[in-house]
Amino acid sequence: MNIINLSKVAREYYEGLRAPSLVQGWEKYVATDGTACVFVRSDYEPQPGEAVFFLVVRNRNTSIQLYKFNDNGK
Repeated sequence: MNIINLSKVAREYYEGLRAPSLVQGWEKYVATDGTACVFVRSDYEPQPGEAVFFLVVRNRNTSIQLYKFNDNGK
């Protein structure tokens, strides 16, 4: 799965759990392999095929940034 698809999965997970009324904050790291997602700490090392994204809400909009990616050495 490519980074674009992984980011969509991570964003959907994050937005499905955050409060709709949230205006600012709720900084989280989300690890995903494209099927499963979990909140992790910043020191988490992704397994092969996994990516970690940093997500935060600013002005009611979700911002997402690639933090770490393990591409199996490719």
